[in-house]
Amino acid sequence: MTHEVASAYRFGTCTLVVASRELRRDDGTVVALAPKLFDVLAWLIRHRDRAVGRDELIAAVWGDAGTPDNLLAQVVARLRRLVDGETSAADSAIRTVPRFGYRWVAEVVELDEAPIVPVSAVAAGERDRSPSTAVASPRDRRGLAAWGAGFAILALLVAAASAWWRDGEAPGAATDARPLAVLLPVELAVGDDEAWMRLGLMGVIGDRLEAAGQRLVPDEASLSLVRATQSRLEAPPDVARVLALSPAAFAIRAQARRVEGRWQVSLATQGDVDDTRSIGEADDAIDAARLAADRFAAKRGLVVLPASGAATGAAPGELLVRVEAAALAADGARVRRLVESAGEAERNAPELRYLLGWAAFEGGDLAGAEARYVALLADEVLADQPLLRARVLNGLANVRYARGDLEGTRSASGDALAALGTLDGGVERARALVGRAAATSRSTPDAARDDLALARLQFEAAGDRLGLARAESAAGVLEMASGRLHEALPLFERAVDRFAAFADLHDELVTRTHVMHVRLLLLEPGAALAGEARLADLFAQAPPSRARVLAGLTRAEVLAANGRLGLARRVLADACPASPGLPCPEWPLQHAWLADVLGLARQDDLDAVLAGPAGSEPGRDVGRARVAQVRARLARGDVGAARQAADAAQAWARGVGTPASQVYAALAEAVVRGAESEEADASAAFVDAARRAAAERVPFDMLRVAEAEVDWHLTRNDLGGAMLAAARVADAARVEFDAALLQLRVRHAVGQVEPWSAALVRARALAGEREVPAGLTVAPVPGTTSAPVGGGATPVATPPSRR
Repeated sequence: MTHEVASAYRFGTCTLVVASRELRRDDGTVVALAPKLFDVLAWLIRHRDRAVGRDELIAAVWGDAGTPDNLLAQVVARLRRLVDGETSAADSAIRTVPRFGYRWVAEVVELDEAPIVPVSAVAAGERDRSPSTAVASPRDRRGLAAWGAGFAILALLVAAASAWWRDGEAPGAATDARPLAVLLPVELAVGDDEAWMRLGLMGVIGDRLEAAGQRLVPDEASLSLVRATQSRLEAPPDVARVLALSPAAFAIRAQARRVEGRWQVSLATQGDVDDTRSIGEADDAIDAARLAADRFAAKRGLVVLPASGAATGAAPGELLVRVEAAALAADGARVRRLVESAGEAERNAPELRYLLGWAAFEGGDLAGAEARYVALLADEVLADQPLLRARVLNGLANVRYARGDLEGTRSASGDALAALGTLDGGVERARALVGRAAATSRSTPDAARDDLALARLQFEAAGDRLGLARAESAAGVLEMASGRLHEALPLFERAVDRFAAFADLHDELVTRTHVMHVRLLLLEPGAALAGEARLADLFAQAPPSRARVLAGLTRAEVLAANGRLGLARRVLADACPASPGLPCPEWPLQHAWLADVLGLARQDDLDAVLAGPAGSEPGRDVGRARVAQVRARLARGDVGAARQAADAAQAWARGVGTPASQVYAALAEAVVRGAESEEADASAAFVDAARRAAAERVPFDMLRVAEAEVDWHLTRNDLGGAMLAAARVADAARVEFDAALLQLRVRHAVGQVEPWSAALVRARALAGEREVPAGLTVAPVPGTTSAPVGGGATPVATPPSRR
């Protein structure tokens, strides 16, 4: 049977309170559960008389049958950590029912009334949160100072296979007693001297409201919403558009002005069924903002905490508020000026020391940022501030990632998660998870995938759709690197749509580049071309960067893959104008390879790049360049040099160890063995290359192997082998020129007139400015075979066994 909904459920040392969606422990700890965590836990407890199937749970909580099982597994794993404590996995309150689902097995007592929680145990903002009051973090109020330290990792990594909420619906909106709100920057009726108040007072108000229990969209996400919907921050907000982009149920507008020499700050809801308004007046703007927030919270029935004291920590002074406003505006230079102008005692405040580290990183001073972070971590002042400690560790992880120190990144991110402990941590935990995933994506991709799934849950709970988009893009990169292209594509496309909606041009540029690259790997050049115009617009708007250069190179490759060679050459020249005649320093291998394909460079240029640092990098670009190097040396008749190049490819693949590198090393070996006239060895090498490509399931790689194998079979007049190799990529011949040309070559060689004619029509339709070899346009004679195009052998009779 289904148990009636009680006010609270008690089990072990915990009580689950339905109205506030909180998990309260006997030691006074209060954890405000993320929406999906609460919904899964409540469903299992209410249906504890039976096992609950995975499909039932997914339908009840996500409402989407397409939600992957691994997402549910991650939610359950997180719940076990929260409710089981030190209990062993075998004694968990949530038991796994093999091949079915889960069952709640702990004893439960239903309570008609939720227990009263002392004020000291309620979430009290971030300024005083010790391990003994490990409440869920309301949200990260440090804005871009924290995002710079956490999401630069994402920017570097990017360059849930389904959305965590339906568009227009707040996470858990149907059951959450505290609907999510978006707090907008403060509207000012004052001069430029007080401009810092727009974001500074926004932070003060947000801290007080969250301390009282109001759920709010993170500051950085709120600011992104405003910037996406209006041209100037100073303009009145377009609240309707903000709410359309946000999962928030309503908006809170704030205004500040001077009235008869005093500050007046007013708050008002918009888009909410309950029209709540409040006004705070004081001589100081910060005090007025705090008073307005407390009165607002009281009118909404929230817990209003004391204005000062042990429960809330010292109220932030004007300097800290000004510095945090500058950080939220991503103005690192202003952060430095403000802090350096302060007295020594103020400069030693841990929050300001952290922000100086962030400003150093933003300014490109990695050594300075690391020194500040390390010194702050060694200070005992962080011992009772787990959230700030986690933020500093995330900043350190970001510095180490920028330096290429993956082990250091993993260590710092792991320490950040350890610092948070049972604290929910909000987006700060999400950043640590993303940082650890970035560091481990190559060595332990499954663990990285789990970390990103948990990070996306954190962003959902925080109502941060921009953060979710960044995490999805990062997950797409991981899937792409693992060869799971069909899993990567929807992640990238959802993220692209979100970035476009938020007018986040840089992340849209990076992610659209990935979308087009995946389309090329899937042998879908036409689909890739559909996004070329938008990528061209983003390229034109973007400042110089490695991401911009890669976007230009990808555009050129997409155009070339669609036969638009003239435009591709012009785009290639524009992609790296600083060195038009040389390999581009940002992406030398990709530039040299494209220039070679488009007839703008010599093979010697590609050889020079492979001999440099770029030649030791992992990835498909190095692999295909090494195979091209082997082919070029064979074309000169230098089998010995080709053997050396193939051996170098093998050494490279052993060093990097990626599946793509193994495919291309095996292909290089097969091509050389075919030229060395070792038939049995060559056959085995081609079988190995084809097996590796099929296991990786990347159509682009499968086509490259098939092309080389068909060449080898046709030189031996092995038409059966050629047809079999071509058949592996036959489906792509409908949309991709090289695949169509391969089918045409085989049909012509076999002497099948009708299939040859159909293949010729397809190849010509896809050719664009490319030429179909003249020899393939002449109809074959039925019953005969011809030498490979380019050869001059006389057609010979087809062996009976191969007809």
